[in-house]
Amino acid sequence: MNYQSLLLKLSIIVFFTTACGDKNQKTAIQKETPKEEIVKLDTLEEEPESQQTLAVPEPLWPKTIIVKEGDWIFEISRREYGSMYQWSKIVEANKDQISDPDMIYPGMRLILPE
Repeated sequence: MNYQSLLLKLSIIVFFTTACGDKNQKTAIQKETPKEEIVKLDTLEEEPESQQTLAVPEPLWPKTIIVKEGDWIFEISRREYGSMYQWSKIVEANKDQISDPDMIYPGMRLILPE
């Protein structure tokens, strides 16, 4: 057998196997294959504007707090600003009430600046 006849027989076998395959199997494969679709929009449709408006709350600063029993200026500073070293901001904003930072009392209303 020469090379050409072997190649011819092999190509005939491949042709018949692909041509005579199970047709249901082919449709199953075709059904599983996703098809791409291109959709063109001629016009852009905009959503109608809402008649409802949202109320924007006022900024929370300057915030005020009421001193509770056991509070001290350094603890308030750490709780509100994240650092106890910001206590001077509180004292400066409330200098009409605070003469000594160690002397704050329950019930005092303190302004906390930004």
